[in-house]
Amino acid sequence: METTKIKICGLRRPEDIEAVNKYLPEYVGFVFYKKSKRYVTEEQAEKLRELLDEKIISVGVFVNADKDEILRLMRKGIISVAQLHGNESEDYIKELKEILQKPGKFPDGKEFETGGKIIKVFVFKRPEAASDITINQRPEMNEDIHKNRTREINEYNLNIPDIR
Repeated sequence: METTKIKICGLRRPEDIEAVNKYLPEYVGFVFYKKSKRYVTEEQAEKLRELLDEKIISVGVFVNADKDEILRLMRKGIISVAQLHGNESEDYIKELKEILQKPGKFPDGKEFETGGKIIKVFVFKRPEAASDITINQRPEMNEDIHKNRTREINEYNLNIPDIR
């Protein structure tokens, strides 16, 4: 039986990290979308990550981000998971995953972190819309549909944790 996992998102301050370190959710999220009021810079996220308990997995939340930004954050070990909320294509995701597997070094000689997970999020305004996606034709995608109540509208998210 699968257990429920918790992610606390939108962390911005050291006191946020102090709180999550006390309760130890499985995941925390740093928002790298500039239009969000919870946006953090790479430098802020790096400092917060240094304070974060090693047992907690850090997730970067992105909307139509440049691949180089995601790669840099993952290679530096600031985040281990990229959660994509924009119009990222399957090709974009495949390329990102391929590049993340390649070892390399930063100019200072420090080796890249490799690996990591990519999660693509789809938002539906009504449950029937989930059937519109070609997921039924894509058995290699692991689907996990769950409800969110936002702005008094039922939205359904389809998280696809791994596109191969």
